[in-house]
Amino acid sequence: MRPLLSALLLLISIVSAPFTALADTTPEPIVIGAIYNLSGDQAPLDVASAQGAQLAVHELNKSGGLLDRPVQLKLVDGKSKPAVIQQEAKQFAHDKNINIVLGLSDTNMVLAAAPALAQAHKLFITSGATSPNLPEQVPNYLILACYSDNMQASTLANYAFNKLAVKKAVILADEDMSYTILLAQYFQQAYTSLGGQIVGIRTFKHKANITHQLAQLKAAKATPDVIFLAAGPSEAPALIKQIRQAGYQQPILGGDSFDALAKNLGKQANNIYFTNHVFMSIYNPNSRVRQFIHKYHALYHQTPANSFAALGYDTVKLIASAIKTAQSTDPAKVRQALLSTNNWPGVTSKFSYNNNPIPNKTVTIIKLHNGREMLAHN
Repeated sequence: MRPLLSALLLLISIVSAPFTALADTTPEPIVIGAIYNLSGDQAPLDVASAQGAQLAVHELNKSGGLLDRPVQLKLVDGKSKPAVIQQEAKQFAHDKNINIVLGLSDTNMVLAAAPALAQAHKLFITSGATSPNLPEQVPNYLILACYSDNMQASTLANYAFNKLAVKKAVILADEDMSYTILLAQYFQQAYTSLGGQIVGIRTFKHKANITHQLAQLKAAKATPDVIFLAAGPSEAPALIKQIRQAGYQQPILGGDSFDALAKNLGKQANNIYFTNHVFMSIYNPNSRVRQFIHKYHALYHQTPANSFAALGYDTVKLIASAIKTAQSTDPAKVRQALLSTNNWPGVTSKFSYNNNPIPNKTVTIIKLHNGREMLAHN
C-alpha cells in the first residue's frame, strides 16, 4: 500500500504543478471604480448609466479585456447623498488597485467625490455632470464625458428663439442645485443675447411645489410665450403638472434632466422640448444608437430607460480607448490620451477634446408630444 500511496502522491504533484503555475501567471484585472446613485433622487439617471457602464465592461471582456488583462468595474451606490459619495470616494482613493473612477450625473455629487480622488492623484471622469466649472474646481484630475450646461442652454435658447419663434420667456429654477442654477443662468444669457425677453424669474426650494411662484406670475400679469424650467430629474414631472394646472399651456423647455419625463407623465408630456445627449430610440436614424439598444436589451432584457445609459457606456469605452492609446493605466498618461482624443465615435456623439477637459459634442433636442419622444426639427 505504501508504494502505491507514494506513487499517487507523486502523480498528483506532477499533474498539479502546471495548474499552479498557470494560476500564478493569471493577469491581475484592470479595476475601474464607479460611483453611481443607485437609489435616491438621482437614481432615475444613474441606474441607467451604471448599467450602460457594466455593458461596456462586459463587451471589453468578451473581446479580450485591456492590455491582455480582464476588466473589473467596482460599482458602489452613492445613495444620492454627498456624505455617502464622499466616503465611497475616499475608499477608492485608498485602493491601490484603482487609478481611474467614473460616474455621477449631478454637479454637487461630483464635487463630493472628485476632490478626495484628486488628492490621491487619481483621475475622475464624470459621465453625466454638465457644469463647465468642474474642471477648474478640480484641476488636472477631472474630465467630462458629456457636453456642458452652457452648450445645452445656448442650443435650446437658439432653438426656442429661431425655430419656435418664442420671444418672451419665464424662468423657473430650483435654487438648491448647482445644475439648475447654472442652467437657468446660461439660458437667460443666451436667450437675451438673441433678442429674447425674460418677463419673469422665480426660484423655488428643492422638492417644494411652485404654486406660490406661479400665482405670483399670474398676479404680475407675466404672459410668456415659453417657460424654461430648471429642475432635477425626480422633481420635474410634478412641477410640470403644476405649471399645466395653473393654466400655462405654452411650450415648456428644460435640460437633460427631463430625460425620464415621458415615462412619468404619459400623455401629459406634451409641448415640451429639452436638450439631451442622444435620441434613445430604435427610430433614431443613427445605426450606432440602434445597435446599442439591441445590445442593452440582450443583456438586461429591457430597453434603456434614458440616454444616460449610453453616457455610462461611452465613458467606459472612452476610458478603454485612452488606456489602449497610453498602453498604461497611469492616471497622467490616460488623461493625456483622453485630452488628445479627436472624433472618437461614441453612441451619444463623436468626442473631440482638443486638449480641453470638456468634449465638443452634439447637443440633441427632443420634443415630447402626447407622451412620445421624437427628434425636434432643427
